Amino acid sequence: MQGLLAVYVQRVMGGDSRLYGTMLGGIGAGALLGALVIGRVPAYYPRHHLIPLAMCLACGFMLAFSLATTAWVGLPILVGVGFFWMLSLNSSNAANQLLATEENRGRVLSVMLLCNQGFMPLGHLFAAFLTQWLSPQWVIRTMVGTLLLVMLYFLMKREPAIDAMTPRPPRASGLWQAVWEALTAQSHRPVPESMREDLAGEKSATDQRMG
Repeated sequence: MQGLLAVYVQRVMGGDSRLYGTMLGGIGAGALLGALVIGRVPAYYPRHHLIPLAMCLACGFMLAFSLATTAWVGLPILVGVGFFWMLSLNSSNAANQLLATEENRGRVLSVMLLCNQGFMPLGHLFAAFLTQWLSPQWVIRTMVGTLLLVMLYFLMKREPAIDAMTPRPPRASGLWQAVWEALTAQSHRPVPESMREDLAGEKSATDQRMG
């Protein structure tokens, strides 16, 4: 989307270089806000969940931008794009550095930077190639829609270590509770010591009944 932003501003919004700079600044403002907010994300919040969730939300904002035809609609949407993009990218960088071993951290970061910085221009080139047959709006929808499907898969993919954790009651029941749990990950909050024995007793009783 960033690679096609200049074309989008010119063809769809009828703007010039000043409008393009303003739109690009909107993405930067959102990214700056995201960098400030990421430090307030609770430590218990699982990064393997936050990364695809933030990217899904970024995709949603990008798809919404593909419907915008005026600057006053598109600019706040781009702020949201930058915000959630930064949440996902920052969390991914932190997770890679924390999970990598001391002897492999440099190699891991090199591969990550190659994927982020090296392949992004190729995506811009492919997007420009698609504009020969599709409008900028549909190029964005096609490419971002593909990214959204991939991120939804990783969002639903379970982490085995999470299933081994003692869940924090009450469990989510109903659509709204499930959505709230997906956004807040409250079940990942540490279980107080006073509650762990009760939960362990309930689990043991349940296992006995099922056995």
